[in-house]
Amino acid sequence: MTDKSRKKDVTPTPEELREQAQGTREELGQTVEALAAKADIKAQAQQKAAKVKSQVQDKGTHALHAAQDKSTHALHAAQDKGTHALHAAQDKSAHALHFAQDKSAHALHVAQDKTPEPVREKAAHAKQQLTETAHIVGEKIQDNTPEPVRDKVGRTAQLARGNRTLLIAGAAALAVIILARRRRKS
Repeated sequence: MTDKSRKKDVTPTPEELREQAQGTREELGQTVEALAAKADIKAQAQQKAAKVKSQVQDKGTHALHAAQDKSTHALHAAQDKGTHALHAAQDKSAHALHFAQDKSAHALHVAQDKTPEPVREKAAHAKQQLTETAHIVGEKIQDNTPEPVRDKVGRTAQLARGNRTLLIAGAAALAVIILARRRRKS
């Protein structure tokens, strides 16, 4: 006899029957749980919703990072353009300044060149006479001026000496204007 035939001939013991019943109950419980899980639409919907939520969050995070990258790139591009525009404006203003300085210097030289030699000689002679007269008058004023007034005048003279170039340029421009007006009247 084989094992199969022995199993058929032999009646199971109550203990074996209990074990078989227990095994069958466990299989049946698992089957019922599987069927219940398939039939539980609410749980399936929740699982599906959780999955979709996770996917949406991932896509949102990706879109956020992409937007941040684009905005950072746009910011850098704008900064580069702003810096370029600033440098261009600085270059243009420097060029305009140099151009104005060149034109001013040229106009001064032209005015000096157009001033006849006798006029320049008269101006130099008048300057010398004026300097001598101013020196004499200055000595007389100094002798007759109170000390506090002399102090203020001394400070003013110091300022004038500090800006000598500016004063000379102003005096030269004034002389040219006066000579040009005299020439027109003549």
